[in-house]
Parts: sequence; structure tokens; C-alpha cells
Amino acid sequence: MKNKTLLGIGLAAVLGLAGCAGSGIQAGTGHAETEQMLTSEISREDETVEKEKLYRKISAKEAKEMMDRDSVLIVDVRTLSEYESGHVPDAVNLPNEEITDKEPELLRDKDAVILLYCRSGRRSKEAAMKLAELGYSQVYDFGGIIDWPYETVKE
Repeated sequence: MKNKTLLGIGLAAVLGLAGCAGSGIQAGTGHAETEQMLTSEISREDETVEKEKLYRKISAKEAKEMMDRDSVLIVDVRTLSEYESGHVPDAVNLPNEEITDKEPELLRDKDAVILLYCRSGRRSKEAAMKLAELGYSQVYDFGGIIDWPYETVKE
């Protein structure tokens, strides 16, 4: 009973605040810019969510299992010097900055299973979104080499 009461109070508060914000905007009190900024921010978030649906985030363990059983292309999206300092065996280097609006020469098959990683996971996420936008259909991001508990090799 207590949870239902708290839920009701919280819902009423949210609706009340939404009503106040809406009436201020509709009444022309100068909040139209705020509404436009919020709408713009929501659109960017929706766009990011849509892009993320085009690739899959997996763990290092899942990536290793895929490497051991399937034919995959492992792509290190760090800089060349980072790659040379130590990388996942059989990985090729394609820096994230080099992935633009054109299909990378290195990635000719848009249906190949592509496993991406970087140092911490930020650049591999960006690269995964870009490749998915370019039409690559089996893109997997397994994050950063800092979380890779398996073998690495140096050039």
C-alpha cells in the first residue's frame, strides 16, 4: 500500500511539472528555445540508439569464443603506434579516425563478421556506429584491450 501511495505521489509530481512546463511554453513565456533544445537533444539520443541497434556490444569472452570457432575479422581501431605496442593476435589496424563516410579499403566484405576493439571502448563504439551506418551487417564491439584477459602480440 505504501509503495502505491509513493508511486501515486511521484506520478502526480511528474505530471504536474510536465503541465507547468508545457503551459509556459504554450503561453509564450520565452521557453520555446528550451523546448527546441530539449527536442534536439532527444533526437540526438534517439539517433544514437538507432545506430547502436546496427551493431552489437559483446564481452571480451564472447569475442574470444567467436575468434576460436568462427571466421572473423578482428580490427584494432587504435593508432598505429598503439597497435604496435600490443594487439590481439590476427588483428588488423584501422584507426577510428580513418573510418569516414567511405567504405574502408581493408573492409571489402560488408557481410563479414567484424570484431572491433580499441584501448578503452570509446573509439571502438564510434567505429562500430560508423561501419554500421556504411552498411556493414555483422559488426561487434568488444570494447577495450585494457579489459582483454587473453594473449596479445607486439609488432
